[in-house]
Amino acid sequence: MTVDRIREVQRQWKDILSQSTLLQALGSLLLTATSKIMVNIEDMSDISEEESKQLKHFCEEMNKLSDLFMQADPEGQPRDMTGVYCPNWFKFQYLAEILDSSLADIKYLWTEGELKLEFEAEELIDLIEALFAESEYRRRAIGDIRRSSIVR
Repeated sequence: MTVDRIREVQRQWKDILSQSTLLQALGSLLLTATSKIMVNIEDMSDISEEESKQLKHFCEEMNKLSDLFMQADPEGQPRDMTGVYCPNWFKFQYLAEILDSSLADIKYLWTEGELKLEFEAEELIDLIEALFAESEYRRRAIGDIRRSSIVR
């Protein structure tokens, strides 16, 4: 599995590379893996409820890799730096949430939350069309997302 392989690379490289170089290398590996996963999910035209749950679980397993990027802040408190070393990390986090969210929650995250910072409107619409059956509520949600993306 991808998670195990990245952890193995970390174990092999931790005594060879400086901490900064190690984090950059691991971030690059994680970026490649999460990018591939996101493209594969976004390319799916129909995602069943069971597939959605499985994909969410897989994303959660990937999310556990954030422990490799924990660093102490000036006060000695642990701080997750994954987003610094893996530029698409927050988008990946949102994708995992979308896979397990209701249409109302997704619409709220788009209109009131920070989903617009990570996704283009058409990316989100494609996911909604893959995750939810055709309905008047889905059509309205897609219309609202398209209209609000023009304002950006």
